[in-house]
Amino acid sequence: MSEDSSLLRALVDHANDVLFVMDATGVLSFVSRSASWILGFDPDSHLGANALEFVHPDDVENAREALGRSNAAGHGALPNKVVRIRHGDGSWRWFEIASFNLLDDPAVRGFVVSGRDVTTRVEQEAQLRVNESRYRLLFETSHDPVLLTDIETLTIVDANPAAEQAY
Repeated sequence: MSEDSSLLRALVDHANDVLFVMDATGVLSFVSRSASWILGFDPDSHLGANALEFVHPDDVENAREALGRSNAAGHGALPNKVVRIRHGDGSWRWFEIASFNLLDDPAVRGFVVSGRDVTTRVEQEAQLRVNESRYRLLFETSHDPVLLTDIETLTIVDANPAAEQAY
């Protein structure tokens, strides 16, 4: 291995994303070492496996369809996807997947995919939706009049039913 390729391998293996290469059917031909600390499994033991085996059952069909669309789209960057990926401990992690179709590149002959763990972000967004729903319910059902105003213009931007009745 040349110095340049050793440097590139070290950079890829220590990235904060999991990088992998898969063929047009999803079979893995390369997985970066970062998979060991990000996903909790030995990357070498998964070479030759189908990447869809790691995708949550509820997300597999969507991922399979995206792979088919990616094959049809040809060379280039593909739209990002967020899917659940199985961690080595059996839990599910939300991953944002970015991929680049290099099937026609003789040096790669596959899809170069990077995956970033976005579990915390997805869980925080879900909690925010729950909190907003609770707030909206309290706002709408309160017997006390509540007006929401724009802080700069003092324009009323929302009023609950009790405020509408009172004013």
